Amino acid sequence: MAPDTAQEVGGLMFAYMASSPIPGALKEFITPDEREANMVFYYKDHQADTINRVVALAEAGIRTLKAEVPDLEIALGGGIIGVTAAGNQALHTDHMIIIPAVMALAFLLVMVYYSSLHAGWLMVLPMLFSTLMTYAYMGAAGIGINVNTVPVIAVGVGVGIDYAVYFMDRIREEFAELQDIKQAVIKAVATTGYAVSFTAVTLIAGVVMWIFMSDLRFQSDAAVLLSFMLIVNAIAAVLIVPSWCVVFKPRFVTAAHYDADGVLETD
Repeated sequence: MAPDTAQEVGGLMFAYMASSPIPGALKEFITPDEREANMVFYYKDHQADTINRVVALAEAGIRTLKAEVPDLEIALGGGIIGVTAAGNQALHTDHMIIIPAVMALAFLLVMVYYSSLHAGWLMVLPMLFSTLMTYAYMGAAGIGINVNTVPVIAVGVGVGIDYAVYFMDRIREEFAELQDIKQAVIKAVATTGYAVSFTAVTLIAGVVMWIFMSDLRFQSDAAVLLSFMLIVNAIAAVLIVPSWCVVFKPRFVTAAHYDADGVLETD
């Protein structure tokens, strides 16, 4: 049973330290003047759900104790749980900035290059689709958002956008020659589709071996996420960009033509 009085606590601590064969047996728990102490808890894992539950219970307990003992000071400790919790809290804020910033930058660059707001939105659509699908896969597979996965998501978004750029640019070139949006899309898919497929397979082959050959969980999770994003980005580019061009006939595509010198330009 736990001691009820300060005298009992002090007596038990003295007896423990006096009987310990190692001097300073309680140094990892209390300060030298024995005025401050920390409590250590052990948990079954370091998953996000466990960490969130632990932090919520600890904060609730601190509020209850402070209401009963106004002068009591309790701080959340360190260790793996504490450090991971602090990292997750900071990462959540950064994550809500990094991914939208990547999309906004891609939107801006494409819009400026093609001098078309429509082109920028057409680039964001495949990126948004693949990113949402990636989050859905992470939820289904139990992969959390942490310091390892967020950079991979950002890289996957940046690498995957080139598929959509390939298709969009090729459709413009074909339309400038054929002046028929459906035929331009069919020819672009028949030609650039092979290039996109080959590029996707090559990139995936470079990272997929991490899944089977790496003993590090970070490399395995990173390889799974990156491979998934590359596949979904390629599918989104093949389906969304041509379909959007056929249905909405964006002006930066339908106004494209070759000038007298054979240079592609837009009216």
